[in-house]
Amino acid sequence: MPKHVCVLLFLLILSMTGCDFNDVDQRKDAYLNPDLSGTIYYLVPQEIKKWLIDHPGTVLVDVRTPEEYRNGHITGAVNVDVDASDFDDRVKNLVPTQSYLLYCRTGVRTETAKKIFQRNHFQQIAILEGGIQAWLEAGFPL
Repeated sequence: MPKHVCVLLFLLILSMTGCDFNDVDQRKDAYLNPDLSGTIYYLVPQEIKKWLIDHPGTVLVDVRTPEEYRNGHITGAVNVDVDASDFDDRVKNLVPTQSYLLYCRTGVRTETAKKIFQRNHFQQIAILEGGIQAWLEAGFPL
C-alpha cells in the first residue's frame, strides 16, 4: 500500500477514536517523569458542580497569591500559593488520598502545582481549565 494511503488511513482511525490530548499529555508526563503518579482530570467550569457531588470531600485549592485570593476566590477554596517558598512543604502536609481541585487565574500556575502534587503521589487531582477567569466568564459566582 502506498505510504500516503497508510498515513491517511492512520489519521482517519485516529480521528475516529476521539483521542483526548489531555490524557496524552498525562501519559507523556508519566513516561518522561516516572515518579509522577495519580490521575489528572481537566474540567471546564460547567463540570465542577457534578465533580464536587461525585467526589465529596474534594478540597478546592487556589494556587494564586494571597492578594489575588483576597480579591475573590471560589467559595470554600483554600489558598496555597504555588510561588511561595513553602509550597512544597504545604503540599506534603496534605492527605494524598484525598481529592483535590486546583485552579489559578488562567491555568498556567495550576500546571506547575499539578506537577508538585504528582511528585508527592497524590492520587486524584482535578484541574479547572481556564482557571478562575473561565469560571467567571461562565457566569459562576465567587
